Amino acid sequence: YGIPQYVNVQYPWDGVEALRPGEVSETNNPTASYVCRFDLTAQEAAQRVVLTLEGVESSAAVWLNGAFIGYGEDGFTPTRYDVTSAVRA
Repeated sequence: YGIPQYVNVQYPWDGVEALRPGEVSETNNPTASYVCRFDLTAQEAAQRVVLTLEGVESSAAVWLNGAFIGYGEDGFTPTRYDVTSAVRA
């Protein structure tokens, strides 16, 4: 396969700081909250409900209706969370 070559890919940390492996930026560490409202019928809430995140940049802590659902650090691949216990109709 050879050496990877990334063309037109800008990483969030590129050119901001001279970080060495294992170091974390103290000035460029963006955080965001994504809030979404959705409604389920009583019939839907009675079934298994799965939340799929298709990609979240780096990591995600998932909360639903005040309940901690899970944490993932593989943000560039889809992650599935069973949220059945936290949904309400």
